[in-house]
Amino acid sequence: MNIIFFVGYTMPPATGKELSNCNRFRNKSQFTNLKIYTKDYLKLEDVVKRANAQDVIFPDFLTLDNIFIDEQGNYQFIDYEGIQIKDNFVMAMSTSLGNQKLYDNPKYKINQKLFTNNLDKKSLLYYYFLNTLNVNLANVGILDSYGNPITLDYIFYKINLTDYDFMQKIRVAMQNTGTNEYIGEDVLRMSEKYTLDAIPIGNGLYLKRYRKK
Repeated sequence: MNIIFFVGYTMPPATGKELSNCNRFRNKSQFTNLKIYTKDYLKLEDVVKRANAQDVIFPDFLTLDNIFIDEQGNYQFIDYEGIQIKDNFVMAMSTSLGNQKLYDNPKYKINQKLFTNNLDKKSLLYYYFLNTLNVNLANVGILDSYGNPITLDYIFYKINLTDYDFMQKIRVAMQNTGTNEYIGEDVLRMSEKYTLDAIPIGNGLYLKRYRKK
């Protein structure tokens, strides 16, 4: 699979669909097909892993309007200014990662300007949950409508996640210490053992949950 970087003002327009719009084109069957989400995620993780191996980091990764996927499965990153290449730092970090102060520590920054690949690993985790389960992990710690902080345990319960190894990787990623991991093997394991349910909760919204096969 190819990785294509576009600088908008010097290159032709990107082809395919914006990653942020992919779910809009899924029918009812595809909406709960965990294998489809898994396949898409593994492709994207492979791109990021190979880029990380060459000291390329994507601080603005979760701004999904800047990533396109074509019919051949090639990903195109059009926001060159949001890509950290070796020692060339970038100013942008996706707001979807939550409060930027959470990342001002040695786990996520080599120095005041350069990010570590722990940031990309967390971005991939957030992307998987957003795309597959409609869950925004950046909401952890935020007060719900009853004034109580949203916890990981609450999210795990709501989506019926009981896989200990996967849960532990998520917990580490939500802390400001430790080393984040790529979750590809966990995502694949979940697709082998589970499928997805979509439960209507009103206003056209659905609660998506894992269900054992």
